This record gives sequence, structure tokens and C-alpha cells, in this order.
Amino acid sequence: MQKRIIAAAAAILCLSCACQTTPQKAYVTSKAGEDTQTAPADAAAENEDAPQAESSARVWSDTVTSAGGDVVFTVSLEPAATPEELLVLHAAPHLFTAAEGERIAQALLPDAAFYENTSQMSKLEIEQEILRLKALLGDRETLEAYYDGNEEAIVYVTQMYEQQIETYEQLYPDAPDAVQDTPCDWTFHPTSYYDGTAEEDGWDNIRAKAVSDGIRYEYNVYVRTGDYLKSIIHAYADDIAQSDEELYSSQPLEEDDCMARARSILDSLGFGEWEVASLEIRQSEQGLYTAEAYARPVFHGLPLLNAELLGADPEDAYAVNYEGASIRIRMSDRYWTAFEFSAPLDVEPDGETADLLPFDTVFEKLCAYLRLLDAKGFSAEEHAEVTVDRVELGYSRIRVKDNSSEFYLVPSYTFSWTPAGSTSASPAIPLVTINAADGTIIDMDLGY
Repeated sequence: MQKRIIAAAAAILCLSCACQTTPQKAYVTSKAGEDTQTAPADAAAENEDAPQAESSARVWSDTVTSAGGDVVFTVSLEPAATPEELLVLHAAPHLFTAAEGERIAQALLPDAAFYENTSQMSKLEIEQEILRLKALLGDRETLEAYYDGNEEAIVYVTQMYEQQIETYEQLYPDAPDAVQDTPCDWTFHPTSYYDGTAEEDGWDNIRAKAVSDGIRYEYNVYVRTGDYLKSIIHAYADDIAQSDEELYSSQPLEEDDCMARARSILDSLGFGEWEVASLEIRQSEQGLYTAEAYARPVFHGLPLLNAELLGADPEDAYAVNYEGASIRIRMSDRYWTAFEFSAPLDVEPDGETADLLPFDTVFEKLCAYLRLLDAKGFSAEEHAEVTVDRVELGYSRIRVKDNSSEFYLVPSYTFSWTPAGSTSASPAIPLVTINAADGTIIDMDLGY
């Protein structure tokens, strides 16, 4: 029985240019306490000693035409005051422990009892599944109609059904007459422990289930330590068993209320400092509402600027299997209905800092970059005129040389553009990330 993993991802546009050289030395600092992503108190203390920012109300503006003359960029930016220097951080993937998995589960569902979520089946259930598969195999006419007579597809699915029948027949002798819930032991197990029909996939798992306020939840912790390091906590209301009234709201959701509930969940996790970077309230065709909050970690007062890793070739792309640290929370009017905590970080101190360039120098780098662009990524009809109107200072990842699992977090500016017809509340699309210390372009695909 397969488990569904819901993954939400925000699509962004990532254009590349000349990239910075991978640094040979870590310049970094931060501090991570046990079971925390950062130590907020220590970070706040260090921020008090940081050089004070110079305030500026200046609006930086220009009109730039791309190399082919096919895109006109209107640049209008009002950056927040920035300090003269900032810490550079060294980070590595944090792998969730079983204790952290249990603690976060209890924070999300404080009064719930958690049970092992295996796909173990009783003898009767196995018998019924074997009969169902044999009936499918025996109905050649239906298979041909479903697959439009594609013989290759029919052969493939026939072999798959036969393999499943063989697996169930092997499981049948040891299957119990009835399946009873077993309290979760909060221990990592291989995938086959939870699903006897699954092949090993390199992941260690804790898979639990619980009921809270009448809603069934599935709660999963996934950790990978083989060819790459990765960990995810993913939980969701089992919507197969729930009604629309429980998972969605029939009344419009209030942004302030959703923000407050998202922040409350983030605070309860005990995993460092986080901020809600965006909140989207959606209405379905049926008139039902749901809200999704996207949160990102904050290190020493600055957010982590994540970008989707678009590269598909692991020989060229940086850490292609390791997305940026984030938390996503989906909510109805009363409950959270989905939660994903992806790719947490361990950050180690080093103590050195990076001097930031004056913003006018960074602005010149931005305009020079825009002049080099062609129409790639822009529709000539929709985006012949592009407004670059948002800038944010934060930390961006660059790779550690010859190491796909460790990286530096460097102070950088992300510049974003707003599609035609969008409002000021619409999510901006990241266009380019510039290292705030040396002015080089950071290719978020390649990680340098």
C-alpha cells in the first residue's frame, strides 16, 4: 500500500550569468544548540555588536534594454538600510533524530496518540487483493480498452500484477488474522518494515498515524544517509477519510488569523528562528478556502534566500537532490491539514565576516547583468516590459568545493520582478542573486 507524499513547490525563474568562484575557505559563523537550527539568543547578542546600518530613503531606478532589444527592464528599488559587514556561515544538512521526530509530532498534535503506520494486511485483506489482481489479469478486453491496445503497456502492467500476486502469496502465511494498532516506537526502520511489498530505497523512516479532533493524520520522518544527505518531516490529514468541511473552509479565511496560527506552529517546533515569508489563501471551484504558509529560517537576523534547483544533471547541478530549508503549512479555518519540514541545516561558527559593497556598486552590477540578457525566460508578448521592483538582503547558498553536502551561506541580494497585471501583494519572481560582498552573480542552479 503506497503512501502519498504531498510536495508543494513555488516555481521561479532562474537565469544565469558569470558565476563566482567556489571559495576555498569557510568564512562562517553561527551556532546550533541541541535540537535547534540556530541559537536565537546567541544570534541576537552577536547582532547587537554588529556594525550599525546606514539608513537610506533613496529610490534606485533605471531603464535597461536587453542585449537583443526584446525586453525593456524598468528598475525601481528602495532597499532597506544595510550594515557594512555581515557574518558568512558554513552549513551542512541536519538529519532529523528519532527524538526530534517524536517531539515535533507532539508539538503538531499535542493530545494525540501515535501508532505505527504500516501497510500490514490481514489474511482476509490479502486474499481479497489477490482475487482483485487476478480478476484484472483475466479481463484482457478491459486492459486493451484502457491502454488503447498498446501491447507494451499491457505486458508491463500484466507483469506488475503478477509480481504483486507473488509477493502477497509470500506474505500470506505469516499474515495475522486481524491487524491491531501498535504504538509508534519512534525508531527508524527501512521502507520494507512499513510496506512489505516495497523494495529498499535507501531511506530510513518513521511512519506514524494519529487521530486528533476526529481527523486522521499521517506523520512521516524520512532520512537519507547514502549517496546524499537529506531529511524531511511530512504530515498531512488523510483526506480520503475526511470531509471537505474538515479539510477546507466554507468561509473566507482571514490573513491575520492564518499568519498567527502559522507562527504559533513554528514557535512550537523548538527548531530555531523562522519567519513566514509568504501566505497564500486559495479558493477552489467549489467555493472552499485553504491557506498555505511558506516559512524560511533566519540566521543572525537574515533570512535564507532559497531558490528551486532546476538542474537535472547531477554532474553539473549543485546538490540537485537537496532543496533549500523550508517549512510549508496548509490550513483550513480550524486545523492544519498539511505540514512539510524540508532540509534543515546545522550551522557551525567560524567568526569571520564579509565587508558589503555599497549598494550603488551592486545596482550597477544588476543593470550590467540585465543588459546581457536576451528573451530567454520571457515571453515577448507578455514580458516585453519587465518591472524589477523588489530587492531583499539575505543569505544564499554556495557550494563547498568538491562537496555536494556542505556549503557556505553568504550575504547576497535577490532581485525580483513582477509580471504584468500583478499587484504589490503578488509573489515576485526571483530574477538574479548577487553576492553582496564581491558583486558576482550566484547561479542558484549550480551553487556558485
